[in-house]
Amino acid sequence: MSEHAEVRLLLVEDEDALGKLLARFLERAGFAVVAVTHGVQAIVELQNGDAAFAAMILDLTLPDMAGEDVLAAARGLRPGLPVILTSGMAAPVRSSAAAPGPTEFLMKPYLPARLEEAVRRVLEPQSPSSSTAS
Repeated sequence: MSEHAEVRLLLVEDEDALGKLLARFLERAGFAVVAVTHGVQAIVELQNGDAAFAAMILDLTLPDMAGEDVLAAARGLRPGLPVILTSGMAAPVRSSAAAPGPTEFLMKPYLPARLEEAVRRVLEPQSPSSSTAS
């Protein structure tokens, strides 16, 4: 799928093996993936090259900081950045994801194909009839 060759994703997943699996799957789907395991690493990646990332996939449970804090930092650095939140816990409080930009939530466990679908949805141009649900 060469149409996504220049589409870079930031994957923030604390489970290293899962992160590698998801990164490999997304790369096979044609995306370029930068995978990190800590929130601080994600923020550094966004600070160093935030314009290069088309979307961020963010696990809300991280070893060094709360995923909601990473989301807040990401929205501060890049307000319109599409974000896919993932967690094995309940869906996040909507106010934490209410900032500008498309946001999706995937409950773990999920199939990699569901992640690819979510990525494609958040990358679609937003129009009043195709905006994500609140």
